[in-house]
Parts: sequence; structure tokens; C-alpha cells
Amino acid sequence: MIYNKMRNGLILSLVAGFMCLTTTVAYAQTNKTDDKGRKQGEWITKKANGTTSKGTYKDGIPEGEFTYYNKKGVLERRNTYSDKGRKMHCELLYKDGKIKAEGNYINKKKEGVWIYHNQKGIKITEENYKNGLKNGKETNWDNDGKNIVMSAEYKDGKKNGEFFKSLYAEGYYTAYYKDDLLDGEYNEYGFDKKLKVKGQFENGQKQGMWLVYDQSGNVIQKLFYKDDVFTSDAIIFNVQQGTREISQFDIALLRQAGKQTQIILFNGDRINCFNEFQSIVDLTDANKFVRINEKNKVYANIDALQGVNNDGSVKLKIDADLNIMPDKDGAEMLKSMFRND
Repeated sequence: MIYNKMRNGLILSLVAGFMCLTTTVAYAQTNKTDDKGRKQGEWITKKANGTTSKGTYKDGIPEGEFTYYNKKGVLERRNTYSDKGRKMHCELLYKDGKIKAEGNYINKKKEGVWIYHNQKGIKITEENYKNGLKNGKETNWDNDGKNIVMSAEYKDGKKNGEFFKSLYAEGYYTAYYKDDLLDGEYNEYGFDKKLKVKGQFENGQKQGMWLVYDQSGNVIQKLFYKDDVFTSDAIIFNVQQGTREISQFDIALLRQAGKQTQIILFNGDRINCFNEFQSIVDLTDANKFVRINEKNKVYANIDALQGVNNDGSVKLKIDADLNIMPDKDGAEMLKSMFRND
């Protein structure tokens, strides 16, 4: 019995010694340099953060495949070198080994086509590079890889030329860039591909008159910009005599009047139009116009409001000869606006 225990212990010691010797020999065969200090053969590099890389050098130049692992030992990147290290194909990997991104480097700079995939393996981005900078077309797809969500033309790392951007359920827009700034015609379309907004950019700023269209292709609003600052507008109302252009800032009240919409201006004028009520509301500044009564469809310009009368009706700054009662939400809004009055 004692003899068996001694024998087993001796065997375990020999195995352990052999494993240590094998490991020592293996490491002795890696991470070598020649008499000129150049890396030669297989190298295994472990960094302080726990990541590891493995690859082969010849005369200090990487050649063939290099693999890179995270601190858990999962392969994250694979580089394949050629042309004496001048060229390198890179693959970035997901945890399951699927390719996340791949492309080429020449002299340590991105070159040619780079492709990116989602975790399902579907291509979602394609870029083109020249000498480390984006050149040519970049395209992004949705996660199904079926619909383009963005495309842009690049020159020397900056957007130059046609640009497309999906607004998803809202539609999309097209524009032009010059040296990374919007410059030229801008067109926005609805989901039905009908033109909604048309305007002009200069050096990244909105300039001049912008047009807003309805579903029938008619201009329903003009917006005016100076150096990207909105200066004025004109909503086009369909009235008995034809059309009339009125700035939203001249409007004090909007309300439903039977089948028509009534506009009450700050100067007291009342105009009945055939425009659909909500379509007019959608054209106004949400920071300027507030809903007074949802059921009765009444909106007011905050500059026309003065407070609340004793009977709970809205006190106006204009002489409109109207008794406008707010609903519950409207009353709360007015109370918050004039709580100190």
C-alpha cells in the first residue's frame, strides 16, 4: 500500500514536471528576436488588460494570420498580412465568430471597400476608402438589409455630392453636401413619395424661401430663412375669393366654424377658409399656439391670451366678442400660465 502511494506520487511528480518542461520549451520557441533585434517566428503577446494576440514575424515584419483574443479568450479580430506587411485584411468578429466588419489596410490606412454586418450576418453598411479617408459612396441599410436608410458621397473624408436619408415611416429627404456642409437643394418626401418640403441650403444654413406642400402637390405654406434663422412665413388659405396668404404670427385664434375654419387676426379681422382645421394647426409653431378646447377645436396664439375671466372663459387681448370656454386641459394650461395674475 505504502509502495503504491509512493509510486503514484512519483508518477504525478513526473507528469507535472513534464508539463512544466513542455510549457517552458514551447515558450522558448516563441517570442524570439534575432541578433538585430527583429522579431522572428511565432509571437504570443499578452497585455496588462488580459488580451492576447498570436502571429508570426519574419525579419520584424508580420506575415500571414494574426489572431486577437479578449481577456476571456474569445477571438475578436483576425488580421491577415501580405506583401511584406504592407497589406492587411482585417476581420472584426462577434462572440459567435460571425464577421462584424471587414476590409483592407494598405500601409496601416483603410483602403477600398469596408463592409459591416449585424449579428444576423446581414450587411448593413458599405464604405469606400482611399488612403485612410472615405472616398466614394457610403450606404447604410436597415437591419433586414432590404431598405437603404442613408447614402452619401464622400471626397477625401468629407461629404460631397448627393445625400439620401430615410425618415422611416415619415418618408425621406434628399440633399447635397459640399465639404461636409449642406449646400444646394433640399427635398423632403412623405412615405407616399410625394413632395412635402422644398428649400435651399448655403454653407450649411437654410436660406431664402422654403415651400411646404399638401397631398395634392399645392403649396400651403412659405417659410423664410436668413442664415438658418426663421424670419417669417405665409400660410396659404383657400377663401371664397381664391387664396390669401397670412403669416401665422398675425393669427390670434383658430377655431372650427361648421365645415369651415375661422381665423381671427390680431387686427380683429375674421376670415373663413376651406382649409381643414388640423392641417392649419400642423403648420403653426407648437411653441406659439396652444389648444384651448379640443372638442370645440379652438387654438390660440399665446400672445393673444390675457388670462381667465370670472366665469372661467378665456380673457383675450383682442376685441373678438367671443365667449370661449376652455376644456379641463385648457383650463389647467391657462391656470399655469396666469397663476400669478
